[in-house]
Amino acid sequence: MKIEKVFPIEIFSFQYDQLDELPMLVNFIENNITHQVSIGMTQGDLHKRDETQNLVKFFNNSLEQYKNYYEYDCERISITSMWGNMTDAFSGDRHHQHKHPLSFVSGVFYLTEGSSTMFFNPTNFDMFHVWKTNNNYEYENVPKVGELILFPSTLQHCTKPHTSGNHRHTISINTIPAGKVNQYAEDKATTWEIEVK
Repeated sequence: MKIEKVFPIEIFSFQYDQLDELPMLVNFIENNITHQVSIGMTQGDLHKRDETQNLVKFFNNSLEQYKNYYEYDCERISITSMWGNMTDAFSGDRHHQHKHPLSFVSGVFYLTEGSSTMFFNPTNFDMFHVWKTNNNYEYENVPKVGELILFPSTLQHCTKPHTSGNHRHTISINTIPAGKVNQYAEDKATTWEIEVK
């Protein structure tokens, strides 16, 4: 038997070095929660707010590294939405399993420690939803304060129930390829240009 591993899924990790800013960002998130079911969320325009511009520069630099690694034929990967999340201490609440439609690359930035983010092998969910007994159907990312993870928006993920004694704070982003896209493609019908405001 021969096995070829094709099209691996990669999750990128970047570390923010201005950790002294994080308490201010935590307060900013808590003061801007606009709706809460089990998990509090802000509006999705945090990338346009003055309070987050240092963090946005870090996100953009990380997205540039992501783009260059894959040699994507686009001028940049632009943030289209950015929002804060807060899960109450001892609540047992969690983000349900989901992916991000209308997005290219998604990201989670950990402002605090808390419950892990779980990612699921997409080959298990195409049709029959059969679990593997060897447990290689999921990957657990344990939050590190100041860490940004980037991953394909189509990758199913969720969080474990949050049971620790501190609130869990994160910032999430969605993106799209922007500027001139596929300008070097042989089929010019696939070339397009978009600007994100």
